[in-house]
Amino acid sequence: MNAASSGATFAVVLASGDGRRLGQSHGPKHLVDLHGVPIIVWTAARLLACREISGVVIVTQKQHRQATGEALSSALGDQSGNVIFATGKKERMESFLSGFTALRKTFDVHEKDHVILADANRPLFSSSQTEELIRLSAESGAACLARPVVNGVARAEGKKIVEVPEKAKYFEFVTPEILQIANLLAALRSKSRLPQSLVEFALSLGVQPKIVTSSSTNMKLTYPEDVSQLHSISSISDLATPAPEANRPN
Repeated sequence: MNAASSGATFAVVLASGDGRRLGQSHGPKHLVDLHGVPIIVWTAARLLACREISGVVIVTQKQHRQATGEALSSALGDQSGNVIFATGKKERMESFLSGFTALRKTFDVHEKDHVILADANRPLFSSSQTEELIRLSAESGAACLARPVVNGVARAEGKKIVEVPEKAKYFEFVTPEILQIANLLAALRSKSRLPQSLVEFALSLGVQPKIVTSSSTNMKLTYPEDVSQLHSISSISDLATPAPEANRPN
């Protein structure tokens, strides 16, 4: 399945991590404020800004669902009607599949359609990059954001480096990533072990995902110090803050 026909696009946003590395004082990562707006709102708003995206599934823990829903409803207004929820699981791709199952139960989904995997804790990707991912997935069946590796790469055995490969051949790939649903279903039928990314799903079928160069703003919120860095990056970038509904112009 190397070629993909055009179709609708849906997104599954993973927001079910426990946030232990961030620290309990911050609460769940996806509800951390960035310029007064929870980062889950930033992530959902970026996705919903793409006209090609027909629905978004937020995968989160049951105890965070109400607060997450209230944050989205307050900021996104009518757009939040295109957002549904699914319950997170212990493992990353199990959570994604929980969201994918909810997606298929709620929306009119076909094999020619495409599904995006996004992380709530990467709120500063751009909508234009998402649109390019969608376009490339329609051509080839899969795509992802990636950037060249800038630091040294080594293969280790135990605690010893045994090989230094040619760095220029390697890329770091990050979310959002996208896969045609026909490819996802085929990969699920053929594999007993869940991979950790849609890129790996695609490669298991011989589909080579196309690359969209990731912007430098697309950093991941993991540790407490990342909060201030996200604030700094968003302040100097051209990414607009999602405005609460009450503050939007008529």
